[in-house]
Amino acid sequence: METIQLYPKTIHELLIDTANGDRIFELIYGNLLAIKTDLWVTTVYAENKGELFNSIKNLLGLGSNYYERKIVPLTNGGYIGFIDDENQKLLTVNIDKKEGSIINPSEFQEIIQATFSAVAALTYEGYTFQEISLPVIGKKGLQPQEYEGSLKWFIHYAINYLKFSQSTKKIKYFIHIKEDVPYW
Repeated sequence: METIQLYPKTIHELLIDTANGDRIFELIYGNLLAIKTDLWVTTVYAENKGELFNSIKNLLGLGSNYYERKIVPLTNGGYIGFIDDENQKLLTVNIDKKEGSIINPSEFQEIIQATFSAVAALTYEGYTFQEISLPVIGKKGLQPQEYEGSLKWFIHYAINYLKFSQSTKKIKYFIHIKEDVPYW
């Protein structure tokens, strides 16, 4: 049975010294929706969109009337999208697969790289995101033996983004299932 942490708790924190000042990468156990952030990132699946995306839509009152702009295409047919709601900015990682479908390591690497490329493109357009919060992207498609490698790729791209970002000061990476904490 999955145990879910409702209130965020820091597991690890990494301080990064950059030319633009200190930046923080934080690994958190808890509910992503329990915090205020400048940019939420979520996975969106082909058929049902996914639990987190649907929860965010309900929380923001988006219903089915929202505009999602495509920012970066993915080779699997998916894309990284952006919803600019007046209450919250939302980056969507649209994986052109059913929820729970296997995501191989090279595909995961491409998705994470594209995610941070999309954030960089949005900051170039003038958006500022001091804090970015996201879950384990494509979690239901990752095999437990791939968690460590997946986290390494994620940290690699997150740190590279933070090193050059002028506005983002913190990236919060959320794990919401207790049984997954030891893997990360």
